[in-house]
Amino acid sequence: MADPTVEHAIKPADFVKPGGGFTGFLQLISSLLFKLTVYIFLRWIPSRAAHPVIPALYTVYLLTSLLRDYRLRSAIRRYLEQHDLADPDASTHLKQLAERIETSEPKLQDKKVGEPVSNSPSPAAKGQQSQPASISKGKGAPSYAKVAAEGSEALKGASDSDSDATAVAGGKPRAAGPRRKVGRLTIPEILKALVFGVSTRSPRLNFYILLAHTIALAMFLDSFFSPYLFPSHWDYNLSFARVGAISPTSAKVHVRYPHPLPPFDGLQEDMSDELGFSGILRDGLQASPEPVRVIWRRLPELGERQFLQDGAAAGLEKETGLSRRWERGPLLRLTEETDWTTTAVLDNLWPSTRYEWRLAFVHNNTFTPVPERAQQFTTWPDPRLSQYLQTRNAAVARDSDEMGIEMPNEDSSPVDDPNHFSFASTSCVKPDFPYHPAQFWAWNWLLKLAGIGSEPGGIAQRNRIPGFDLLYKRAIEGKAKPSLRFLLQLGDLIYADVPHYGGPTKDAYRKLYRNLFASDSFRRVYENLPTIGIYDDHEVVNNWSGKTADGTTLESFPPANTAWKEYVGLANPDPLDEGENYYTFRYGGSAAFFVMDTRKHRSHYQQDDDEDKTMLGERQKDALLRWLGAVNSTSVFKFVVSSVPFNTLWGGPLDWDGQKDSWAAYMSERGQLASVMQYVPNLIVLSGDRHEFAATSIRDTITEFSTSPLSMFYLPIRTLAEDHGAGAWGEDKLYKYIPDGNHKWSEFEVDTRDPYKPVVRVSVQVDGKEAWQVSLLGKPVRRAENVVGSIAKSLLELLGFKPRRWF
Repeated sequence: MADPTVEHAIKPADFVKPGGGFTGFLQLISSLLFKLTVYIFLRWIPSRAAHPVIPALYTVYLLTSLLRDYRLRSAIRRYLEQHDLADPDASTHLKQLAERIETSEPKLQDKKVGEPVSNSPSPAAKGQQSQPASISKGKGAPSYAKVAAEGSEALKGASDSDSDATAVAGGKPRAAGPRRKVGRLTIPEILKALVFGVSTRSPRLNFYILLAHTIALAMFLDSFFSPYLFPSHWDYNLSFARVGAISPTSAKVHVRYPHPLPPFDGLQEDMSDELGFSGILRDGLQASPEPVRVIWRRLPELGERQFLQDGAAAGLEKETGLSRRWERGPLLRLTEETDWTTTAVLDNLWPSTRYEWRLAFVHNNTFTPVPERAQQFTTWPDPRLSQYLQTRNAAVARDSDEMGIEMPNEDSSPVDDPNHFSFASTSCVKPDFPYHPAQFWAWNWLLKLAGIGSEPGGIAQRNRIPGFDLLYKRAIEGKAKPSLRFLLQLGDLIYADVPHYGGPTKDAYRKLYRNLFASDSFRRVYENLPTIGIYDDHEVVNNWSGKTADGTTLESFPPANTAWKEYVGLANPDPLDEGENYYTFRYGGSAAFFVMDTRKHRSHYQQDDDEDKTMLGERQKDALLRWLGAVNSTSVFKFVVSSVPFNTLWGGPLDWDGQKDSWAAYMSERGQLASVMQYVPNLIVLSGDRHEFAATSIRDTITEFSTSPLSMFYLPIRTLAEDHGAGAWGEDKLYKYIPDGNHKWSEFEVDTRDPYKPVVRVSVQVDGKEAWQVSLLGKPVRRAENVVGSIAKSLLELLGFKPRRWF
């Protein structure tokens, strides 16, 4: 008989997780690729290719996860059965052992564990109860009752991954050995599952991992379909009113007002010439296509305000002649054919004057609900005062120097000085990008209820454009007037083809513009800052040109151009030629602008680069050359606006379209223009499109500032270098390159108050902070004599009054 003090513990084998094989490998790869592509889509590049890829990866991961989880459950079940953890009689056997009841079961008698095991009293221990040989008589040996209790607990938790592996096999009770854990996961196993998305022996953890992948897919779908899900861009519930182009004596009002009049009880019947009636009943009020008009009035200056207040207090409003009466402006034609948009011009205004305006119903002369309050704008200063103010400022500066008085810091954008103003330029805007998890619809409303991110521009706001929020905080918020006179938007104001292309229809493009103008981020800017611009490629389709490779007109352009004009183009200054989109404007005598259309007349990039290949078309190129001659001696700084870079430094193997979509593919025409532009003093090119900032020079005399995006992705890949394009032989040179940042714009302070030291101060803003500043010193420009002065001089010479010669 074996010594009962010898422990014969039968230890169950550890549970070994079965290998995943091809299914496990496919699960791991699909999880990694899924998470990577979702992150890239939401935070880096919302590519069209993500639409089929991400759902496909999720489907693969879902199927492999379910299959892998099923196999793991089956393996755990087999393991439990092999160790009798699922045997319903195991508890009975353990209880019998605990009560020291001898069993006659033959299987138990035949069981051998080293030495035979018996429940009979041992002759070596008379007067003592016999104990199973598997239980040591040493100190701390567990009792049978404890073993039975542990066995019962093991049975209760047999289906759980954390149940105990007690020593019961094939319905035969075994001596209780050391306890084994089946499903308790270690921290490395948990981290591995979270990072790689692989299944574990814990069904609960597997469920949470799959749930996380499902939420990531839902966020992708939310971002992908967001322009089409929100009622803010439906045709009947978006209204706005803003000011576009401004001059010294006029301002363009841009309005969208769907169904401005409520339903009317009385109906009006359409008449027919033949029958006298048509039988079609229409809303009587809606029969008028011009139900709304603009009303406006001048805002009094500070001294006038006090005068009006004193006069009102004395009851002398009429006697003062300064009663604040609203003036009737033009009627607004609002029809469904133009998506309820229209523009009107307020003219015969005073230069450098603040005005406020509203909309009013024609039928009862009451204010419309939109806009809720009067909006304001300030006309530009009279350019005829430029030389006078320069002379006055020079005299003041000279006297201050003689008296040792330091001149105070001037406003960077004064209202009444035609020689000093500021503006900004940027391009590339996509709402809700980069995507923030707080914007997800499942908990977005809950965060707003809790007051988290619910403020204007907050992280919980939908249809948010962080670039416009940052611009608003810097240039508008908390200021009596904006620090900028206008904003130049250089294209890609919508992304019609990213990530989803709605097709070449007006309705598809209009939806995206409605979504843009419904954004509170953009609304806070365009209601306070005049915004004008030009389109680039994504307003139509990526990298489009007016002529396709076979010479035909792109079918997407007509509907896209219609929608762009309705929401952007008609608020711009009038085009130079009828039916075109390029235009010019001036600010005082200090700056002149030519905004080019680099898409509509563009030849396909695959065409041979000869004299026939064009980006502007002959008509526009001729207009540009004539404009350069006209402003050469009438404006100090000349700004040529191009939606794509004029320099050729973008490119390289990782930038497949840098040399195809910019002026680098049109070197023949660029050379013709540069040969003229290089002799025009103080010429600056403004551009965008590349989602980076670069300051460059072309032929040493032309300076270009290319700035983008305002709210879109940037790439960690560097694609600009001086050995690209014309930089290889020194024609194009790099001054500054800032590739990083989702939100970029450049501010230009034009200062020609000193005619001998004109300067443009440039500040580059990246993610709301100044990343670079530079001062571009200009050359003095001898202005051409005005017509009256030249005629008078000629008459004096004819009369014999010639200037005295002193030398």
